[in-house]
Amino acid sequence: MKKILVPTDFSFCADNAMNIAIGFAKKMNAEIHLLHFTSIPVDWLNLRDRKKMYPDVTERINECRQLLKQKVEDCKQKGIEAAYYIEYNESYQNILDHTTAHLINIVVMGSHGTSGVKGILMGSNAQKVVRLSSVPLLVVKPETTELLPESITIVSDFPWEDHEPGHKDAFEKIVRLSKELNFPIQLLFVNTPGGFTTSKELNYRIVPYLESAALKEEPFVINAANLEKGISVFLESHPNTIVGMITHGETGFNRIIRGSQVESIVNHLKSPILTIKMT
Repeated sequence: MKKILVPTDFSFCADNAMNIAIGFAKKMNAEIHLLHFTSIPVDWLNLRDRKKMYPDVTERINECRQLLKQKVEDCKQKGIEAAYYIEYNESYQNILDHTTAHLINIVVMGSHGTSGVKGILMGSNAQKVVRLSSVPLLVVKPETTELLPESITIVSDFPWEDHEPGHKDAFEKIVRLSKELNFPIQLLFVNTPGGFTTSKELNYRIVPYLESAALKEEPFVINAANLEKGISVFLESHPNTIVGMITHGETGFNRIIRGSQVESIVNHLKSPILTIKMT
């Protein structure tokens, strides 16, 4: 059975991500892992007499455990298998470790944008999860409704395979995920002054991607000052879509997107953002 990881702090944004994950789980025949972080100033797991020494902390952990149990029960009432996990320090590495240890297929994470899931989707922590996750990561915003998106839009410069080794493999991962979710795919190319591409060159480059995704439709092409503005223009007429992007790990998304643009796109766009790291 496939597995979906949902980090939660019990906020509205985390619950929003949970709703999306439940919809995904039904489509993918997957189970949900709920992961909660509670910051403890001591080595809680190896501490003796912790209930007597830290009764307030014990009470807080028990409250979190009850909330998690209720969410697991809610999933089961909807026909979804679920389990919960508690980590005792807030670190992006805990998310990465859980995806590896439990063979997670996709992470669905709620975000306030610039503020993010408390302690995890904030600043550099957010970027490290986005850049380093070895499995697909979907960042869900407060504006996303409980209804599932209707499609996945893959945004890329669609480079030649010998120029960007691994890019097409990551592209095909998004395609496979879209088939599991029964979502149609559309392609988007944003032509910017700094990375201007002629129609003729793009038509040549796009052919292997169209064939890989079994698409007959030509990609959407938008001219814009930068990538974020181009995507925003596209979303005005296609609001109910997931924006899919391919990351390079430490160096950002594809070769169009570098540095601060990564954080800008993930944090500022209202649509769900799906990232997949090249390997």
